[in-house]
Amino acid sequence: MQHDHGPENETDGKGLFLTKVLVEGIKKNGVPTPQSRPWMRKMNGIKGTENRIMKHQHKAVHRMLRGSQQPRFIFNHAMGAGKTVSAVIAMLTNFVMEKRAEISLIVAPKSTLIQWKDTILAWTLIQQDEILHTSKSSDITTENMQGKLVVITTPSCVVNAFKSCFQEYEEWESYVDKKGSERFRKGWGRKGMTKIASGWYQAPTGHEENFPLHAIFREFGMLILDEVHTYRGINTISNEAIKRVAKMAHKVLGLTGTLVFNKPLDLLGITTAMDIEDDTIASLKDKAIASDSSALLQVMRHMDTYTDRVGEKELALPDIFMRGVDMTLDVYDSTGQFLNYYRSKMKEAIQIRKRIESGMDNTDNIKNLADFVAALNSLQQFVVSPLLAIHGCDTFERDPNMMEMAVQPEHVTGCMKTLAAELRKLQGRGHNLIVVASDKVMPMRILMQYLRKSCAGEFGDLMLYTGSLSEAQRNIVKRDFLAAERAVLFLSIKAGGCGLDLIPNCEAMVFVGPIPFSPAAFLQCTRRIYRVGQTCERTGSVEIVCIVAHGSIDHGVCGLHFFKQSALDWVQDGIMPKSGDSTGVFVTCKVLDQAKMPVSCQGGYMNFPVQNGAFDLMPNIRVEAVNKALL
Repeated sequence: MQHDHGPENETDGKGLFLTKVLVEGIKKNGVPTPQSRPWMRKMNGIKGTENRIMKHQHKAVHRMLRGSQQPRFIFNHAMGAGKTVSAVIAMLTNFVMEKRAEISLIVAPKSTLIQWKDTILAWTLIQQDEILHTSKSSDITTENMQGKLVVITTPSCVVNAFKSCFQEYEEWESYVDKKGSERFRKGWGRKGMTKIASGWYQAPTGHEENFPLHAIFREFGMLILDEVHTYRGINTISNEAIKRVAKMAHKVLGLTGTLVFNKPLDLLGITTAMDIEDDTIASLKDKAIASDSSALLQVMRHMDTYTDRVGEKELALPDIFMRGVDMTLDVYDSTGQFLNYYRSKMKEAIQIRKRIESGMDNTDNIKNLADFVAALNSLQQFVVSPLLAIHGCDTFERDPNMMEMAVQPEHVTGCMKTLAAELRKLQGRGHNLIVVASDKVMPMRILMQYLRKSCAGEFGDLMLYTGSLSEAQRNIVKRDFLAAERAVLFLSIKAGGCGLDLIPNCEAMVFVGPIPFSPAAFLQCTRRIYRVGQTCERTGSVEIVCIVAHGSIDHGVCGLHFFKQSALDWVQDGIMPKSGDSTGVFVTCKVLDQAKMPVSCQGGYMNFPVQNGAFDLMPNIRVEAVNKALL
């Protein structure tokens, strides 16, 4: 989505005034008024403070709050553009405009809660005892919110609060279908209600005492939804819970670097969660959900009204180099058991794809897609360790000997050897701190064990950052990594794909093992080291390496990124998809378009057919030199 922010000098003037007001407060006879105290910390005077706030942040806040015309708004700014700071500035400005400090609610991923709190304390004059920071719904009470200006919590906390006082009813609303028959829709209502007629429910006596409304369902001056694209599911409980809070908030601000995560239809989930329900969207919503492309296009264009877009080109970031590495599979398979397993799983995936694309078992397409993805995940894991694919993660968790077996010489794979080789190259170019990112945890743990066993401290400290770590443990891992002389951080994309800031010390990232199906998840992860504040003092640029075997499922996943990225570019920046691109619901099946059947090679090794020449791996990543020799 593209926007005209107006003349630069006009916006800059507004920004300078905004900064002055936030630093000094609104004064009367030279004294700040009680209704508008100073809010922002003064860093080297007002001019110094103004320099810390970038132009795009001034523009976004001004566009959202001018005349209070847009109480629902989205900052769709490039990943790493400082959306957290932009939202804090918007919150402070709202305090000033409302002439009273109404409590604000920030809902953000658990991994980012500390970052939000630290940002508020670093940038503002809000005191620590004016912030309620928790991931437990039981902590959010009327008593605990007394005297607070900001509540910071997680989506799961909001969902738990919602489930404590709401429930889903099977026959919540009646309607008449095309044949004239009465039908019912499910719906959410207060707990303990009794059905008295079709589509009508009544609360029993003592209802309020038995099922009190959770304290989070109250008026907030501003609701800030970090990573708002996570609410893309229209009928999910998280969407319903957030919507209930949004309806009671004076202003709602959504933050995302990827407005569309999978497909343009994601927009409708976001509008529902944020309570964006004007006449235009209301009139188009049902048609768009029913895959009416014209209605969906109108919704996309209408969302410009509610969205401020900032692309990477506006951020003046350092150079970034992204390259792909084609690796050998190199699975030793003297008996043929591994080759037979891979071929059987490939045939299973092909059969499921045929059922999905032919429309067979149409009512069971959700299960078919889940089975299809499960087969693909097994084949992705195979490239890292055939033993993992065959025996499964649960077996590896229960039996520690499986981990040791997977890195024995007879089970070492080309993936393991290629990772070690690429880490050596990166360290040779001055990258002492390197992130190794993967979509799954167990393959990472196996790769980590291989480096620990076979490379004996060559790469410095080996650290693991996953969703199983507590908030305090995550902060310790991050601190130790950035302070190390040489280290490799194995990063779960789901745990650290958003909110984690590894700048300026880290300038290199390697993707290996399962690649995420969404290009948005891939880009989000790269922005842990490529964002505002990255100086690249060590090497002069950021380097991203993607290790993928030509012909593997991950190669197909990378090809899928072309289709999904086209949908993202279309919605965010108005770039029309190239001829032949597809953003349909069956696009996941295209993963198999690049996949090849492996073959048995000389010496008892199993490999994919040899690829000669360069090839495009995914958007902006090309594999130039292909070397299929055994490493």
